[in-house]
Amino acid sequence: MKSIHVIAIVLCLGIFMSCDDSDDNFENDQVGIEEPVDDLVRLSDIAVSDDEESNSFQTYDLSYNDLDLIESIEFGGEDDRTVSLEYAANNRLNRIVQQNDEGTITQDISYDANELTVLKTFPTGDRQRTILEIDLQNRIDRARTVTLDENDNEEEFVSDLRYNYSENFNVRRIDELAENGFTVERYSDFVYVFNNNPFRDMNDVLRFLIFPDFVPYTRYLPTRRIDVVRTSSTIFVERAIEYEYELDNRMFPISRTVQTNDADGIENTIEYFNYLPQSTD
Repeated sequence: MKSIHVIAIVLCLGIFMSCDDSDDNFENDQVGIEEPVDDLVRLSDIAVSDDEESNSFQTYDLSYNDLDLIESIEFGGEDDRTVSLEYAANNRLNRIVQQNDEGTITQDISYDANELTVLKTFPTGDRQRTILEIDLQNRIDRARTVTLDENDNEEEFVSDLRYNYSENFNVRRIDELAENGFTVERYSDFVYVFNNNPFRDMNDVLRFLIFPDFVPYTRYLPTRRIDVVRTSSTIFVERAIEYEYELDNRMFPISRTVQTNDADGIENTIEYFNYLPQSTD
């Protein structure tokens, strides 16, 4: 059960800003760190629970093909669905198929220079188009989503996200822009400490589209996230999230405790990460 803790959320913005310089300095100090050379890292499954792993309310089971590419993900629990992945001959992800009791959702992915287009079709026949712009460092720089009419023309604006990176290749901030493309309506700030990202060897498009709640598209996983809303007259913290990690001897997370603080109060969950054995070849 959540305990009401609204005042802490309002104060959190000031706390975050006052601590930001020290955390940034910590991250910048890590630029020259020599990380160990590891074999391919393959997640086996993830479980999310209020306490013990055996009491999980959400699970993700990953299956791989002979090329060590993820071919399916079984979601179990509150979000119950099967995700199948299809690849082109060059191992580029070109289709995602999600199936649940409500029907089938497909996401067809096409590539053109520094842009990726994701065409998402819902069971109703409604469609969305997301254009992912890739920067010179091969990172997702922008993701703009709109709905389409029957003639493939833009119908309604859905979202426009801009990703700002630190020199450590971590997402420092995500700006959510208005339809005009420059007014920031919301933003999320992130702070990091060193860890090895368990999603790091996963296809970039896959982890961006399927696992957004884990913030998997950065070099490290975050230790803090602050979601801020901007209006014409004020700025306020909508949500604050703190992450605490238990790491294995390779510095990969075994578990992550997530404390979420929003207008409804404080909620704690634990995410458990399990891995396939490393190759001995």
